[in-house]
This record gives sequence, C-alpha cells and structure tokens, in this order.
Amino acid sequence: MRIRWSIVIAVFVTNFVFGYSVDAEEAEKSALAAVEEKVKETVPAVLDILRKEEMASEEKGDKILDILSPVFRFELMAKLTLGRQYWGQLTEEQQEEFVDLFVKHLQMSYIGKAEHFADKEIHYGDAEWLGSGRRKILMNTYVFINDSKNVIKYKFYKQRDGWKVYDIEIEGVSIIRSYKSQYVDVLEEEDVETLFEKIRSKVDKKKCQLEEDVDAGEVEEEEEEEEDEDEDEDEDDKNE
Repeated sequence: MRIRWSIVIAVFVTNFVFGYSVDAEEAEKSALAAVEEKVKETVPAVLDILRKEEMASEEKGDKILDILSPVFRFELMAKLTLGRQYWGQLTEEQQEEFVDLFVKHLQMSYIGKAEHFADKEIHYGDAEWLGSGRRKILMNTYVFINDSKNVIKYKFYKQRDGWKVYDIEIEGVSIIRSYKSQYVDVLEEEDVETLFEKIRSKVDKKKCQLEEDVDAGEVEEEEEEEEDEDEDEDEDDKNE
C-alpha cells in the first residue's frame, strides 16, 4: 500500500513539475513576443510622425509623446536618473515637477536623435532576456547609414501593467546613465531648483534647434523648387 502511494505521489509531482515547466516556457515566449510587437508598432509610428514635413515640431513632439506614453515608464526612468539618494530628497511636489521636466528633456532628445533615422529602413532583432530573473528584456533595432550599422537598444522591465521601457541605448550610450551623470553633477554642486532651471534651458535650446532644422528644410525645398522652375523657363526659351 505504501509503495502504491509512493507511485501516486511521484506521478503527481512529475506531472506538476512538467506542467509548470511547460507553462513557464510558454509565458516566457509570450513575454518576448509582446515586447517585439510593441517595438515594431511603436518605432514605425514615431517615424511616420517625424516624416510629416508639414507638421510643426511642437505638434510632432506632442503626438510622439502620446505614442510613447503607453510603452515607456517615465516615472521609473526619472527615478533612475537621480538614484535613490537624490530622488528621496525631493518633496512630492518636486518629484512631480522633475518627472515632467525629465519627460520633456527625453522627448526633445529622442526626437532629435530619431530624426537622423526618419528616412532610413529600420531592421529588428529578436527580443531576448537581459540578465537573470526573467524581469528584463532587451530588444535591438538596427539602422544602416552609409554602410555603418547603428544599434538602438530598448530595455524593458516587467511592471504590473505589462512590459515597459526603462532605458534606451543609442549607439552604445545609455540615456539613463547619460542623464544621471548630468543631473548628479549639478546636484553635487547646486540645489534642486538650479537643476530644474538647467533642464528647462536644455529643453528650450533643443526645441529651438528642431524648429531651425524644420525651417532650414523648408528653405532648401523652396530653393530646389525655384531651381526647377528656372530650368523649365530656360528650356522653354530654347524651344522658342
């Protein structure tokens, strides 16, 4: 009788472990597929906005932010740029203001970098697990410019409401590490309000640069149109 019960228990444990293993494997595949789908939907949507030459840069920024908001965990990214030490020193009101400024800083920076790739074809790698614990996923995208391979990495972290981007690496440079270096350098010498003012200044400067780029592009188009018109007139004169 004891032998029979041992067999029953052994069979039950085997089935339970095997079933759990299969379920876990399917869950992991599902997570990787979900991240790949998010990136393949989000990146083209952003590039489509950037390609709209008739759209003002501010409107582009707002529409791109609407696209990124469901995919990026901005509050977590903001916390990471300050680290526990400095984030914990902020009041609740300052934390909210910092997140808002951080999003604007990221928005302008991301748009500025993405515009370099707006007219290029994006290639996608496979999503893969990052580190142990099955809590982080890495998704690589590739852009080829003049035979040079540029890698943009999207790093996702498991949240209660799904997988969210917590960092981006563009050509080997982590946005979170880059911002953290800038912000902490200021906080080590100055106060929080000074940091806020410096971020506002960077955002305004970047905004002006983007607007100037748009204006320059419009001028170039007008010049090309005028050149085409002149060529047509010269051709008409010859025919006459």
